[in-house]
Amino acid sequence: MNIAIWILAGFAIGWLGYIVFHDHERHGVLTTVTIGVLGGLLGGMTLAPMLADVIDTISPFNPFSPIIPLAVAATCLTISNLLSHSLPVGHPSA
Repeated sequence: MNIAIWILAGFAIGWLGYIVFHDHERHGVLTTVTIGVLGGLLGGMTLAPMLADVIDTISPFNPFSPIIPLAVAATCLTISNLLSHSLPVGHPSA
């Protein structure tokens, strides 16, 4: 169940990032959502287990499950946006 939450969190941040960054000509919605989903999975698989051991939960639902992947997906989208603006895009010089 947590993996589905990570994917949904990444999808939501990817879609929101597509709207907020107004970078439609460089990144399409598919690219932005894919970066968000991959960031959500990365955060859910790496950071969430490390930080979730701090809290003892009885239920299988982890309260950190949606929060950490959201933060990592947003960070991945921000890094992607910064890199796309810093790298030159255009036609190669002849």
